[in-house]
Amino acid sequence: MMDGRKVTDPIEIAKLFNGYFSGVGKSLEQKIPQGQKQIEEYMIAPVSNSFALFPMIPQEVTDLAKLVKSTRSQGPDNIDPMIARQTIEQVADIVSDIINSSFEIGI
Repeated sequence: MMDGRKVTDPIEIAKLFNGYFSGVGKSLEQKIPQGQKQIEEYMIAPVSNSFALFPMIPQEVTDLAKLVKSTRSQGPDNIDPMIARQTIEQVADIVSDIINSSFEIGI
C-alpha cells in the first residue's frame, strides 16, 4: 500500500523500496543527538609492550622455504636440505598446522 492504494507492479514496488531504503539512513542520522566527546576520547591508549601473531598459512611456509640458503649439509634433524626444498609444497599444510598449534597451546 502506498498513499492508500495497492501497488502490484513489480517495478513500481522496487522503486518504492529503493526510495525508502535510500533515504532511511539519512533520516535516522538526523535523529541521533550530537555527542559532546571526540571519537578519540573513546579509544583506549595503545599498549607499547605487546605484539600480535596471525596464523601462518601454507603459502607462507612455501615462500619462506624458498628464501632459505640452499646447502647440502644436513641439520640436527638429519634431513637433506635439497629433499626438504623439493617436498615443501607437499608438507606445507602440516608444517603451518604445527607452527600455529605451537603458538596456540604454548609448546
